[in-house]
Amino acid sequence: MLELVHWLTTAGVPREALDQNHPQTFGDLVELLGSIPEESPQTKNEGDADADVPGVSHPRPIRLRTHNIALGPVNPDSHHFLYQLAISEELGHRWRFRGAVPTFEAFQHGIQQGVLTQFVAYLWPTLEPIGHVVCYNHDQRRRSAYIAAVFTPEAIARGLPMEAVSLFIDHVFQVYGPRKLYAELPEYNFTQIASGRGRWYDVEGCLREAIYYDGRYWDEYIIAVWPSRRRAASGLLTFGPRISGQVDAERRADRL
Repeated sequence: MLELVHWLTTAGVPREALDQNHPQTFGDLVELLGSIPEESPQTKNEGDADADVPGVSHPRPIRLRTHNIALGPVNPDSHHFLYQLAISEELGHRWRFRGAVPTFEAFQHGIQQGVLTQFVAYLWPTLEPIGHVVCYNHDQRRRSAYIAAVFTPEAIARGLPMEAVSLFIDHVFQVYGPRKLYAELPEYNFTQIASGRGRWYDVEGCLREAIYYDGRYWDEYIIAVWPSRRRAASGLLTFGPRISGQVDAERRADRL
């Protein structure tokens, strides 16, 4: 259902229509697709330079907003929201501290550590904060980096994380040009996105019993997202890895 919601929103179905009509039948899908607003045809301004010159291309502007999501910078005003998100009972064990509760001062001190870029995800147009997306451990020699994301339970229930993470990944590839992006996921997070394996990402490694939580050790999966895979498929489910020392996952054998 989350994948279907993401596909419909990227196709242009307004969020209001989805909230009012949860598709259950083929007829519901047809009705929702019929709610996509028509766009006026784009016209070329007579004064546009290079408008008729063949072979001339122009760089795309950065894109930090979709129909439902806006990405905004992390600043001191957003620290309290991000802190509560990181230590919440529902999400704390899936995110950076794995259930531990640091002081707010310690959280603030480490929020930029090892980070290449990060954003607060907001619901558009209300600008209600719903999540946190991070790119960290950038390796210039290997041209790789790691990504992580966490979202409120309400945002997850509405299928918004896929749209936000997809927007963020596209931004990182466009601006920083990594060859690929990694994500580290404990076993209990990986099960949430397992259906996307081979379509949206590749599994490049599995560290056996690498993470302790709740009385047992869990495997940790290392997955990779490539720019070519982004062009072939749209959307990703939410990631919830830790932010820590970089794991050397370059072509690690998948030991599943």
